[in-house]
Amino acid sequence: CPYTEGTGVYQARSILSAYDPYGTEYLNPCELDAENNERIMQNNAVTEESVGSINLYPNPAQEEITIEYFIFDNADLAIYNSLGEQVLVQKLYANAQKIGINISNFTNGVYVCMITDAFGNTQKVKFNVVK
Repeated sequence: CPYTEGTGVYQARSILSAYDPYGTEYLNPCELDAENNERIMQNNAVTEESVGSINLYPNPAQEEITIEYFIFDNADLAIYNSLGEQVLVQKLYANAQKIGINISNFTNGVYVCMITDAFGNTQKVKFNVVK
């Protein structure tokens, strides 16, 4: 379904959304569920509820990103590339509040960092890798 209009169109929309000054979301119709909730992949619905707060820097990044977070309980961190493929998964612990992630093996592009708590609440932030 993400490739209905071709992979190039899908990738271009993903990249454009990060640079659009008006905040337009370039989504394919299949990326919305029945309630029009945005999806990163078919099985990962993103909700509007917050697990706390996320601060990710630098953006754009080259070798490493730092993620500052405030969560009430342990959570899962996942990073997806512009094709919706999961490229990293890691546990986050409520007492840590900051983590550095090596992204030197990531290719140039737009990525989405998602933190999901035990109740399924998700917070997301986009970032760019430029080398």
